Amino acid sequence: MHSARLFTPLAAILIAALPSALADRSDAPPQAPAAPALQVTVPTYSNRTCPIMAKPASRVMFADTANGRIYVCCPPCIKKILADPGRAYKTAYPLTRRAGNTVCPVTDKPLGSDATSVVLQGYEIGVCATCADRARREHQITLAKALDPKITEIRNRTDPTNDQPVTANDFCVIGKELVHLSSPRSLATVRADPAKALAAAKKIVARQEAEGAQPAPPDSTPR
Repeated sequence: MHSARLFTPLAAILIAALPSALADRSDAPPQAPAAPALQVTVPTYSNRTCPIMAKPASRVMFADTANGRIYVCCPPCIKKILADPGRAYKTAYPLTRRAGNTVCPVTDKPLGSDATSVVLQGYEIGVCATCADRARREHQITLAKALDPKITEIRNRTDPTNDQPVTANDFCVIGKELVHLSSPRSLATVRADPAKALAAAKKIVARQEAEGAQPAPPDSTPR
């Protein structure tokens, strides 16, 4: 009897509070699910083995040629590839597949009857008749957009992380939006805050449009 008298008041308090707690839960608005974090990627379509040494190719060492990038196993192989890029390309990419794109990756316009094509890193890519040179110069962007039609290009002319002029093949994809960069070193800043970098790139484009700037080709000088 003594223990019953100790617990009875406490039980009464808990029972009295239960309806109020349940009411508070049922009246609370449902919380919206958290937005998924933006993914930052750099699409890379590389040869698996070095065409000079037949060793596994690195994704950070390559030679840029008229047919895109040829990845190598070590720096000395770059000089050998540049001495005979045609032969090295055939070894690195012995097969050519059609990309099957119906939109020009340079202009984002549907391909017309006068469309031509460029061959980059084992892919034949359709481009507008006047876009072949630029498609070859911006070969990594051409590949990324032709092989993933969901990618949309943010045509910023300066790097959103440092306001430096962008280069022809330095870029990243934030979600599905392609942002031009001035150097691979900018990637670390983008990955630290993708949403901030994307917003900054769009502000740059808005400023370009307000100033009447035409979307010129990025600087093609390697950096």
